[in-house]
Amino acid sequence: MVATVQPLHVGAIIGMKENNNKIKAFVFGKGEQGKDGNTNIYGVIRIKVKVQNSTYQYHVKKMEESLDWSCGIEIIDLEPDTKYTYQFGWVGVAPNSEDDTFLKTTGVVTSNNNNVVAWNSFEWHLLDEFEIKTLSLNSNSGCSIGLGSCRWMLQNPVVSISNKILPKGLTIDEGHIIWYKTEADAIYKQIFNQHKENPLTQVILCGDQIYADYLSTWIFPTVEKDDYYRLYRLAFSQENIKNLMARIPTFMIMDDHEFKNEFPDKDVSPETQGQRTHKINAIKAYQIYQDMHNPTNKNQTHPTGDNDISNTFWYSYQDGCADFFVMDLRTECNPIEDKIISQQQEDALMQWLSERKDRVKCIVSSTPLFPENKRELYRYGHKYYNDRNKILNKIAQEKLTKVIFLSGDFHCSMTSILEGKEINGTKVIQVISSPLYEPHFFHTDSTSPLDWIIDGAIKNAVSAIVESVGGRKPSNFGYDEKIPHSENLLGSYKEQVVTPSQVITENNFTRVNISTDKVEVLVFNENGQQIDRNLFSFENQPKKFTLKSLKCEEVTATITNTTGISLFDKALSQTVDAAVGLVKATDDCLLEVYVDNQINLFKKFTKSMKKNDNWIFENTEFSYNYRITIKLFEEDYTNKRLLGVLDILQDSDETKTKHTFYPKQGEVDKFRYTLSYSISNQ
Repeated sequence: MVATVQPLHVGAIIGMKENNNKIKAFVFGKGEQGKDGNTNIYGVIRIKVKVQNSTYQYHVKKMEESLDWSCGIEIIDLEPDTKYTYQFGWVGVAPNSEDDTFLKTTGVVTSNNNNVVAWNSFEWHLLDEFEIKTLSLNSNSGCSIGLGSCRWMLQNPVVSISNKILPKGLTIDEGHIIWYKTEADAIYKQIFNQHKENPLTQVILCGDQIYADYLSTWIFPTVEKDDYYRLYRLAFSQENIKNLMARIPTFMIMDDHEFKNEFPDKDVSPETQGQRTHKINAIKAYQIYQDMHNPTNKNQTHPTGDNDISNTFWYSYQDGCADFFVMDLRTECNPIEDKIISQQQEDALMQWLSERKDRVKCIVSSTPLFPENKRELYRYGHKYYNDRNKILNKIAQEKLTKVIFLSGDFHCSMTSILEGKEINGTKVIQVISSPLYEPHFFHTDSTSPLDWIIDGAIKNAVSAIVESVGGRKPSNFGYDEKIPHSENLLGSYKEQVVTPSQVITENNFTRVNISTDKVEVLVFNENGQQIDRNLFSFENQPKKFTLKSLKCEEVTATITNTTGISLFDKALSQTVDAAVGLVKATDDCLLEVYVDNQINLFKKFTKSMKKNDNWIFENTEFSYNYRITIKLFEEDYTNKRLLGVLDILQDSDETKTKHTFYPKQGEVDKFRYTLSYSISNQ
């Protein structure tokens, strides 16, 4: 028997999970249909520990037409925190031939099996050899996550509609169905570059890996299985994403655009046959391309009892010091019962939260729990907030202090914090990372005359509309406001959501580095440049500092008919000492102090203020609140290595949580001091 193993069309994609102190890997790959339609297709893997003289294990599984000629192979008893090399491809053989019989019966083959000679006759030279490291089970080890969501590759409506109308044989090549293939794939190269520089232990793609609804929601929408399969094949077969997923353990969960925008419908009327067909086909495609490599329980009945949905989609796993629970917020949503997750999933999550409470708890939620997306309030019914509050209440009841939510969906990236009222009490960190790719106006990736004709003016016109309608602004989010719908929350939490990070709306991905005592959140743009960094300690351990010097570096403001800046000088002198005493840092650091006022204005203008400018405006009496944000950096100010962030909202009752001023003159919208302080431990 001599057979040449062929490269996969999609894959390999590898997920992992702990299993009896070992690691079980779940490997997905898609081959090609036999040209004559009378060929059995098998996926074959050989894998070995990356050490000299190690021996390959061989694994085989038939690729089924019902799975779009793909398969999922489980590899058990891998060593944790260990590098392996592997190759994964496919072979096609005639049914009932000697080769077919061999592949049907081999199972797992090692050098101790008689069949190893037959495997050695296979040719593997067409395949790349990939290196991958298994997850760690050491509770003292950190983990590093590449986090992203929302890869919005627009469908070309001309090609999509034409292929539904034209007879078979006259359809346009499917490579022209997606716009921006090159640009949408580029960011995955930057994620992999991060991995090469400082290895990631895993990648989490937390929703909207495809956009099944754009731009065909109204005319010939994506409904049929083949339509979904085609989108996944195009999305996951591109060079950079394919290379990334083959080399780093990758975990996925769906959001709404894997089905259609705002799935499931909020309408409580009975599901029509058309809606059901749409849903089942989308879920079938999801099961193949996103769930087959996830460590889900493939034998667990879906809570809806729907026989066409073969298993649940939420799952959990461990990576070093952190436990992960990946939620399914879409397929179990029940508008009639006003719930977003089933009781089965809720019970599993609550049990998971009550176990191993000393570990970092990471909950992957495709839609963030907070802050509020003001632009799209319609997507948040009471079911979201009811279930959200149950989770937050459970976290408070268990007195968990190391909880991180990892989310996408918003088409922006930021990190927000909901703190408990007690010192060193509950703290919930919400990390949002989105979008991986959203089209820019006048992007071009055309390489052929057909591209120029079809993708030219139409593409740019559509892109302009998308950018004007779909673009997000920081003001769309309630990132420094009271947490909405908190009526059912326990009194353990502060009312205010604090967002010490920037709010980033350009294409980006996030790196989350987790250790036993802290989490570092780094955001990179599509060119791989770091654009934000925040570091959070799980336990607040205040130190006292002595203020040694003060220098005003810069003053900027957004102002409406205002004077009264001296009030801020007074406010700062009253609060900086207290603020410094609460910020954890090392010796000889630098501070930046930002003052940002919360005011609703009727008219305003913006001006950059220097220290010696004359500020003379009309007299207008009013009241306002202000917030001070203090960011503490290491002494090397040019590199801005952030050590900690403290937000203070002053109050007139001298509790130093909030303060109200009544100036005789002026009206201030936004006012910013940039000051540097030299401080040392007392």
